[in-house]
Amino acid sequence: MSKTIYLVKKNPKCSKHDVEWIQMNKRQFAQFIRSGEAKGRDFIHLTDDIDYECDEIFIEASREEYLAWKRQYNAHCYLKGFETDMTILSADAPMDGTDTPLHETLVSNATNIEDVLTNRDMTERVMQAVRELPDKDRALLHLMYFGEDKPTEQVVANALGVSQPAVHKQLKKVFLKIAKKVGY
Repeated sequence: MSKTIYLVKKNPKCSKHDVEWIQMNKRQFAQFIRSGEAKGRDFIHLTDDIDYECDEIFIEASREEYLAWKRQYNAHCYLKGFETDMTILSADAPMDGTDTPLHETLVSNATNIEDVLTNRDMTERVMQAVRELPDKDRALLHLMYFGEDKPTEQVVANALGVSQPAVHKQLKKVFLKIAKKVGY
């Protein structure tokens, strides 16, 4: 048989440390909620996700506590909608029967911060070199690599009214310009 606990503060203006609770039954709580006394008071609805002694708890909370709980509850409901499509892992949960949390298992010493920074710098330099290309060269790159379709050189050649070898030769020149600007 399901059991529900309803907890209401005796004095809604009391501090966190001086709280006195009134435990109500379902009928009393329903009457309380309909009364003017409940206006402006917030209640958190907890369910038996963690094996409480009862199936549900309705407990009065401050507005800040309620809003924090509501944000977490909404996030939980959102993620629950994906349960059939994905598995949610906690980075703090122990893995493989050990006490080692997942985030420590995933740490890789193979990643070198210098490599990451070098790659980021190179990417920025390539992007700058592309921005400095003549419009015709940038348009060719866009047609070949940045459009929705990834056409062949022949398709681009047909669209531009030139031969495929001409497109290939122009792309080669564009890549050489970029390489020269980035220092290769």
